[in-house]
Amino acid sequence: MSRQDLAKRAPREGPTSEDVRLQLEGRAEVLESAHAHTAVLESALRSRAWKRKLRAKPTLVEEWLEQQPRVTEALEHAKRRAEREAWPESLPLMRVLRELDARSRRLAPLVRRRLSRHAFVSGPIALATELRRLDTLAKQQVSQNLQEGEVLLFQTQRSGSVPVRQTPLRWSSLALALLGVSALSYFLPVDGRPVGGWLLMALLVVPMVMMLLRSGWLTMTNERLMWTPVFGEAVSVPLSSIAPGGIQVGRLFSLKVDGTPGVTVPYLMEANLVATLLELHTQAPLRGLARSGVRLENAVLYPATLREDGQGRSGWAVLRPSGVSFVPNGQGPQALATVLGRPSAIQAEVNWVLDSLRWLPDSELDGVLARVVEATGGVSWSAWETSRRGDVPLWKRLTLSHGHRVLSGQVEWSSLGATEKVLGFWPEGGGHPK
Repeated sequence: MSRQDLAKRAPREGPTSEDVRLQLEGRAEVLESAHAHTAVLESALRSRAWKRKLRAKPTLVEEWLEQQPRVTEALEHAKRRAEREAWPESLPLMRVLRELDARSRRLAPLVRRRLSRHAFVSGPIALATELRRLDTLAKQQVSQNLQEGEVLLFQTQRSGSVPVRQTPLRWSSLALALLGVSALSYFLPVDGRPVGGWLLMALLVVPMVMMLLRSGWLTMTNERLMWTPVFGEAVSVPLSSIAPGGIQVGRLFSLKVDGTPGVTVPYLMEANLVATLLELHTQAPLRGLARSGVRLENAVLYPATLREDGQGRSGWAVLRPSGVSFVPNGQGPQALATVLGRPSAIQAEVNWVLDSLRWLPDSELDGVLARVVEATGGVSWSAWETSRRGDVPLWKRLTLSHGHRVLSGQVEWSSLGATEKVLGFWPEGGGHPK
């Protein structure tokens, strides 16, 4: 019997690759295309530069999503036939099925992980919805220039997020000190052997280098919070997207803001200040008021000391045409909670809150200020019941008395003109020198 006859009589071990492709009626091409698209999408999302990679392929996500109904049907159909007909594992299409299935399972948690760093997400993963949100975030263009109508509220200097914001001279001094310690340690033996100055220097320098690498610039306007890291892309968070309770100050002065997108700023020395400003400008009564770009000039804020019965309390005074108010230090959180009308976990300072109140209309400031004074144990004196000591120049000290109580403080040089104008509204014998 010839070899050809034996080959014809030999049982077949399973369908060939060509047989499978014919049986799937075009589904093999769908699965192979989906395999290639999913591989590209997964690779892009795993990259540190995932935003840039998604922008470089602007239709990648939409095309992948459009394929999914056909891919799901083709994948389920192919799996059923493969199990029923015992397709050999060596078939090229079986490898496509295995890899596509594995990539699809990895994609959902990968998308959730990326999105959770920029927006609040919870509950079961909705892959299509979250992938679209991620694609939208990646394509948002962040302008670092102030737009029309934007008012600057806060801005760090270069590398302002690093706690050791030093001048170049101080950085040089610190580097020399580290080198000196390392060199000295090298020549000081322990058990007859040198310590190893390079190791010691590494232990000292590496944390500082890591802080520098994670540093950047922070800008807050009446419209958005923008974080521009030294390495990486800028993130812009609209203030309107930040919900109450979405601002947290963590360890090592980190600032976490849950907005759309969310952002975490590490090593920000002014974290509590920025958090206070965010709390105030994202909620009533200050929300949207900074759009005017004008703050009240007839509300002068200055540090002061209230003396009563031989005791003194330091704090901050607000001089108004109608009188003067004093809020003691240490009452910042209570002052913030009073303005917001709800408790806040932010460790605010009194002067941050009082200074922000100058964005309020003149007709509303006194009412809010009175509530803050009452809640913090401060005092308010009417201009008609208050006397000013006139034998000391205003640029040296402003001293006001109400009965046996004396309020004394120093007004900043830049506020002297505004102070004179405010005191001009006080009655004779009150704001005017005697």
